[in-house]
Amino acid sequence: MSQSARDPLAVGIKVLPEDIEKLLPVESPAALSGGITLTANDSLRTSPYLNQKIRNICLILSVMVVFNHAHTLEIDYTFWGGVQAPVIRPEAIRASPVEVLIEHFFSGALGRITNPLFFAASGFLFFYGWKPTLESWVRKLRKRIFTLLIPYVCWSLIGMGIAYGEFLLRNLYQLTREKTRGALSFGDLFGFLFNMGEPSQLWFLRTLMLIMLGAPILGLVISRLRSYSFLLILAVYFSNLSLPLIYKYSVCYFAMGATLGYLRSELVIRPNWIRSLLVPLWIMLAVAYTGLSLFSHLELTQMFRLLILSGLAGIWVAYDLLPVWMHNRMAVLAPYRFFIYMAFDPLLSILQSLYFHWFAPSPVVNLVEYFAMPLVIVLFCSGVAVSLRRRSQRAYDFLTGGR
Repeated sequence: MSQSARDPLAVGIKVLPEDIEKLLPVESPAALSGGITLTANDSLRTSPYLNQKIRNICLILSVMVVFNHAHTLEIDYTFWGGVQAPVIRPEAIRASPVEVLIEHFFSGALGRITNPLFFAASGFLFFYGWKPTLESWVRKLRKRIFTLLIPYVCWSLIGMGIAYGEFLLRNLYQLTREKTRGALSFGDLFGFLFNMGEPSQLWFLRTLMLIMLGAPILGLVISRLRSYSFLLILAVYFSNLSLPLIYKYSVCYFAMGATLGYLRSELVIRPNWIRSLLVPLWIMLAVAYTGLSLFSHLELTQMFRLLILSGLAGIWVAYDLLPVWMHNRMAVLAPYRFFIYMAFDPLLSILQSLYFHWFAPSPVVNLVEYFAMPLVIVLFCSGVAVSLRRRSQRAYDFLTGGR
C-alpha cells in the first residue's frame, strides 16, 4: 500500500530541511514562487513564499500582541475550563459602550489567536522533517539555548530592570521613610521587586521551552498516529482535561503544528471561494463571542475554543487574499518581529503612564491611545532594532536568538 493511501494528508506533501528556522531570516522577499530546490549539500529547501508568509504572519501577530496589551478597559480574566477568556464585568466598566465593544472585539476576540498561532508555528518548525530520536532531540535543545533561553533571560533582566527603576523613581521618598522607621528591610524590598517577575509577554517563551522538553513523547505519538493525531488533539482540546505546570491548550496548539511539520506539509492552501469563507466565519464568530460575553450570562467555553481554531485557519487564508504589494511592505518590518515582541511591554507601560498623566481618561482619549500607541511603539521598536543591528550585529543576534 502506498504512503498516500495509508495517510490521507500525505498527498502532495513537500519536504523541508530539518532545521527550517535557519531559512527564516532570509532578507530578500524575491522569488516568491513555489517549489523545492537543492543546495550544494543536497539538502532540500522550502519555497520562498512559505518562508515569507510565516515571517509576515508572525509580524502581524506581534503587532496584535501590542494591541492586546494596550487596552484601557478594566477586564476580569476568568478561567473557563482552563481557557483564559476575557469577561468584562458591568461594575468594572469605566468607558462608553462603543469603547467597550471596540476594544473587547479586537483584544478580547480577534486578538486571542496570537499566542495559539505562535505555538502552532513553533511546533511546525520544530518537527519539520524531524525523526524523533534522542540524539536529534538533544541537538535541537542545544540550539534552543541560543534561540530561546538566552533571549528569555536577557529580556527578563531588561524588563525587570526597567520595572525596578520605574518603581524606585516613583517610590524612593516613601521607601526611604519606611526604611528609616525600620518598617521595611532590604530583604523585604528585594523580595517585593523580585516578585514583580518577567515581562508579561515572555510567558510564551517559558512555556514553549517546557513543551520542547517533552517533544520526544509528542513525537512518538505523532509518528504512530500520523494525520489521525488531529483526532486525539481535538478530543483533548475540547475536553475538560488539565495538565500539571502547563496550559494544555498551549500543548494542543503546538501539537497541531507539530503534526503538520512531521508530515512535512508546506501548508499551501490555494484560496478559492469556499476556503475564503473561513475569514468571514472567524470574524462572525468574534462578533458573536464579543456580544454574548458582554451581554449574556452563557457559558462560552466551547465557543471560545472554536473561535481560536477558526482564527488559526482564517488568518492563514486571509494572508493569501492580500495583494502582493502588502506582502512586500510587511517583509520590510518582518525581520524585526521578534525584537518588537520582546521589547514593547516596558515601553508600553511607561508611555501609558505618561499619556494618562497628561490627558484625563475619556472614551475619545482612551480610543486614541488604544489605536495610536501600539503603532508608535511598533515603529519605535523597529527603529531601535534597525539601529542596533547596524551598530552591533552580535548584540542584536544575542537579544533575538539570531533571528
